[in-house]
Amino acid sequence: AEDTILVDSYGDRIWNYPYDIDLRERKTVKLYEEESKVVGIFVEERPSGLQIFGFDDDDQRYADLVLEGDWWMLWGFQDGPERMTQDGRDLFVNSLYRTMD
Repeated sequence: AEDTILVDSYGDRIWNYPYDIDLRERKTVKLYEEESKVVGIFVEERPSGLQIFGFDDDDQRYADLVLEGDWWMLWGFQDGPERMTQDGRDLFVNSLYRTMD
């Protein structure tokens, strides 16, 4: 169970559209108020075609927020918006927009 991701792909629009998530001086983003069950993708050797936005903050061999191709997004957390932080809700909406291009 986890509540935080280690940020990757800082320059991607997922972090600022439509909601701006301020990443200055931050390496992690807390998505949930309390730990949520999570399914991560094993990415020790990064497969091609996979864009990683958030790693497991305890074990960077696993990614919890990834995009494959142009629109297959994995949000690896089980809990919904009612348990998310504001950053978590904003990033969830941003991830939906990110897959709509």
